[in-house]
Amino acid sequence: MTVTDIIPIDSKRSKIFLDGEFAFALYKGEIFSLSITVGENLSEDTYNEIIGTILPKRCKLRAMHLLEKKQYTRHKLRQKLVEGLYPEDAVDEAIKYVESFHYVDDELYARDYILSQMASRSEKDILMRLKERGIGEEVFEKVKYGLI
Repeated sequence: MTVTDIIPIDSKRSKIFLDGEFAFALYKGEIFSLSITVGENLSEDTYNEIIGTILPKRCKLRAMHLLEKKQYTRHKLRQKLVEGLYPEDAVDEAIKYVESFHYVDDELYARDYILSQMASRSEKDILMRLKERGIGEEVFEKVKYGLI
């Protein structure tokens, strides 16, 4: 795999392209410590370290940081992590990790949302808004009947 380009995203991170295709985003310090330069080959060991260790760990930390600020549904958290240019495998691992601690719980989110909105919104409106957040009708019904 040849590093074909390194394009800055912001002052801290850059997109790394391997063989002309976007591969992942790394912090400048990581690029420097891993000696990643345009035109050079990226060893399989380095690639595996990035994909198997660095990005999944960082993705978990990012998920935890996002959840410190507000509650997310599984769907919305996945969207935020994908927007952060994390690979799908790292996102899957991070979601599984935060779910294991019940930091992401769609039923709990739906319950809290329904309770906070039921006085001012119709059932149909609440359901529509939950669907926008990735919560299906079956979870809505389950939670709704648990509240009655």
